[in-house]
Amino acid sequence: NAAPLRTCTTIVGKDCATELVETSGEVTEQELEQLGKKIESLVSDGGKASGVCIMGSMPPGCGDDTYASLSEKMVGKDTLVLIDSVIGLDSLLKTLKTCFESDDREGGAVLKLNAAELCKLAGADKSEAEKVTIEELTAATRGFLSKYECASSALDYLCVTDGKFPGYLVEVPKDSTEEDKFNLIQLPAIDISTEIKGGMLYPIGAGDTVAAGTLAAWQYLHHEPQTGEDNFFGVVPKQVGSVLSSVKSKWLGDASSDERSIKMATSFAFGLSCGSASCLQQENSVFNVDDALRYFSDMDSPMIQ
Repeated sequence: NAAPLRTCTTIVGKDCATELVETSGEVTEQELEQLGKKIESLVSDGGKASGVCIMGSMPPGCGDDTYASLSEKMVGKDTLVLIDSVIGLDSLLKTLKTCFESDDREGGAVLKLNAAELCKLAGADKSEAEKVTIEELTAATRGFLSKYECASSALDYLCVTDGKFPGYLVEVPKDSTEEDKFNLIQLPAIDISTEIKGGMLYPIGAGDTVAAGTLAAWQYLHHEPQTGEDNFFGVVPKQVGSVLSSVKSKWLGDASSDERSIKMATSFAFGLSCGSASCLQQENSVFNVDDALRYFSDMDSPMIQ
């Protein structure tokens, strides 16, 4: 992209941080065309993507359907997709519905968002400073599925963050007759207050870290190598993968939920641990892996609601 880099300024206070984000430079029609051709070339050489993370706002020059059109090129029936954006969501969900129509699909998609965003999408108001209730979460999920008709076909789960409060994994029902019943898994909140360095937290970029950590863990557990195998092709180091497998097995033994949901809950919990660890570092979306693994390993088993 020929546009100059934008400047983002973070103002850090004692108990909060505010980011002043300069407007992105415009992406030209030619640059978008080049991006599309590059993706087509990569798919032609290596097949559809194993994992796709869709994050952030859309810069000027890109239509609301940009994420949908790019996903159409690189998402196949076995791709794992994590969405951390609400830009062009309707068209994106329609595209993913088509991508996952195959009966033998192994892939899937999750939408990661905070509780206030989910309530807003469903037409309800919620302050980010207040803990979401189960009733609010259920009503917001019902409203979201009603507003986005393709969501039940395109998505498998909602990964709902709620600031310093517990997060929730919401299974998206595939049967319209079950849209009043939602399987909810509550993930314990992580308390980092005792480790704040100099009284400061740096939460800018923590949401991006949650998304990246969740997708990386999901990819590992989805292709989890069996004992004696060493053929995993993801981005998670072997030592981190062994911790993921150990926690997943423990939680599966403690819970009444199915293995697929526990794998997703484990992945989301790891992402939340990475996001919490990043709040201790001044640089955005940077974290100490040992901090993240400690938070993750110390988590109590999730609660099935």
